[in-house]
Amino acid sequence: MPNPYLDTRTILMHTIFSRRLWNDRPWLRYAAAIAIIMAAAAGRILFLGDLGIRAPYMTFYPAVMIVTLFCGLYAGFLATFLCALLASYFWIEPLHQLSIRTPADWLGLLVFMASCSAVASVGALLRRSELRNVEMEARLALYNERKQSEDKLNMALAASRMGVWEWNLSTNAVFWSPECHEIVGLKDFNGSFEAFAELIHPNDAAHAMETVSRSLAQDNAYIDEFRIIRPDGKLCWLQNHGRVTYDADRTPLLMVGTVQDVTDRKQMEEMLKESEERFRSIVENSPNMIMIHADGKYVYLNPAAVKGFGIEDQQEYIGKPIVEAVHPDFRDCVRERLNTIYRYNQSALKSEQQLLRKDGSAFWAEITGIPTVFNGSKSVQVIAVDITARKRSELANERLLLRQRAMLDNLPMMAWLKDRDSRLEMVNEAYAKACGCSVDDCIGKTDLELFPEELARGVMADDHAVCATAVRIQKEELITTPQGTHWYLVYKTPLFDEQGRVLGTMGIAQDISERKQYETELRGYSHRLIEMDENLRKHLAAELHDEIGRDLTALGMNMAVIGNGVAELESVKIGEKIQDTVKLIENISRTVRGIMAGLRPPVLDDFGLLAALRWHGRLFSERTGVVVDVLAEDSFPRLATEKETALFRIAQEALMNAAKHAGVRSVTMTLGICDETVRLVIADQGKGFMHGVFEPSRDGSGWGLKIMRERAETVGGRFQVESDPGGGTAVSVIVPVKEA
Repeated sequence: MPNPYLDTRTILMHTIFSRRLWNDRPWLRYAAAIAIIMAAAAGRILFLGDLGIRAPYMTFYPAVMIVTLFCGLYAGFLATFLCALLASYFWIEPLHQLSIRTPADWLGLLVFMASCSAVASVGALLRRSELRNVEMEARLALYNERKQSEDKLNMALAASRMGVWEWNLSTNAVFWSPECHEIVGLKDFNGSFEAFAELIHPNDAAHAMETVSRSLAQDNAYIDEFRIIRPDGKLCWLQNHGRVTYDADRTPLLMVGTVQDVTDRKQMEEMLKESEERFRSIVENSPNMIMIHADGKYVYLNPAAVKGFGIEDQQEYIGKPIVEAVHPDFRDCVRERLNTIYRYNQSALKSEQQLLRKDGSAFWAEITGIPTVFNGSKSVQVIAVDITARKRSELANERLLLRQRAMLDNLPMMAWLKDRDSRLEMVNEAYAKACGCSVDDCIGKTDLELFPEELARGVMADDHAVCATAVRIQKEELITTPQGTHWYLVYKTPLFDEQGRVLGTMGIAQDISERKQYETELRGYSHRLIEMDENLRKHLAAELHDEIGRDLTALGMNMAVIGNGVAELESVKIGEKIQDTVKLIENISRTVRGIMAGLRPPVLDDFGLLAALRWHGRLFSERTGVVVDVLAEDSFPRLATEKETALFRIAQEALMNAAKHAGVRSVTMTLGICDETVRLVIADQGKGFMHGVFEPSRDGSGWGLKIMRERAETVGGRFQVESDPGGGTAVSVIVPVKEA
């Protein structure tokens, strides 16, 4: 590096006038002198021509001055002698001869030589002066450079809290730099080695003295660290560097060195050591598997990792490629993660992988990779948490969730799970269908986003009440959805966590619209049964009053007449009264049989369905005037009692409907068996009615067809009606012969 205190001229002059340059090479000085003089003579011949006898001397004065300045005084004398010879040979006549013939020639030559010597002397003085200047400038530059170096050294020593000391072994005097005073905390120091030794901690004094003695004996430098006790009682650590210097006889003269306060470093080392011990303790006792690998091979495994891999000692895996302990399905992923860690020197995100034990069995682990340094080499620290139990639990929960989902989806009613904010967490297909959207679209939404506001607010109020009271509720609600308006039976139950806190609600809503309809129909049936009971009572009362009562009254009167006037009446009149009485009794018997037939005809129980239909057809024709034709084979078999009863009642109701509503003159009943089924058809050619009008009305009409259908369904049959306005009506009943 160039010295900033030396300019270009100084460097050049120092180089040219350097004594070492000429003193070490004296021949070079005289060779340079000869070269300069010969160059001057050649220049005189080539460029100046013939200038006369005095001109040659004047030409050589500058050359002599130059030789003297750069080559020294003796070289200047040599140059003077050479100039005289050249002048005599080339320019003093006769030319080209070394001869001086006249005193004037001698005088001129002597004057020339004297003047050249004077010039050489002046040049020598100038040269000495220039050399002194150059040397002074060089010394000044060296002094400035040394001072600057010392300043930098002092700054560095102060910044590093390092002091310099020197121990004179012959005088036992010790020199301390100011930094040493500051380090040891002494303002005054008596300058002896013993005074410094008194500051050393008693436990470190022997070792420090032994280190110095060994350095003196073995002639080598030393580095030692020891503690001192400062005058203020503070304990400090010092790092001491020293070495011995010798004289020409290898006698120890001085021991010099540096001392540095390393208390902070020692404290940091102690803290680092404690931290390392704590870290090692944590690693060794960690329940998690901790491995360190470098260049893709294991270099450390903690006890948990040893246990996790099923090995006896970590040495079994030291040096083993890490991918061999990874399940084949995850090896490519591990290689990519390692490349990322080494390339970007950053931790890898957690991932779940399967590792292999020594016996080849696999287990799940949550892996985290962290770049680190181990034994001075770039490494990767891997933390693996065994999550096999968690994965099994997750798998079980997933299966349970799938089963729950399957159960929910297979439920015919709406089912759901909500959190405390009435936000849906799970719904089944029935719920999603009722909302008019998919299952995924329902998740995360509230009822306000799926149902009309009034309905949604009522539903959410119930949810909040269940969460607040932790009490199950059950209620019937009329709910309007995109599928229509239906009655639902709603159950809402609170869900609890392990601490008994309410997490949300679980609910199901069963469509009970059909049940509500049945209930309405049952109420209609009850009303109808009461009405029929009253009508039956009225009918029986009327029959008894109008028919039997009348005949019994007449019979009573005849018997009274007979009893009171038997002696006075003629035999003819008595016979007439008796005959009249017999007729009354026959009428009463017939009326009673008719009432009994209307309630339960004995012929049905005694002779079966076909006989009962024919008997009832004749009786119906006598009462209404409607001709009833029964078409069936005489060999028609007997059926189960309940089936014969059902078919007979259906036929009774059909005939009654035909007589009341159709305005017919004849009805045909067809009874037959085909393919193990009984088919009964009651057909007429009456008014007919609109097809599909089967439901009873509020005024009580229309119950006949409803009752006939339910009678058929009660015995496992099917009921059909075919009718057109003006085209007549055909009622068909199909009943299996055998029980299903």
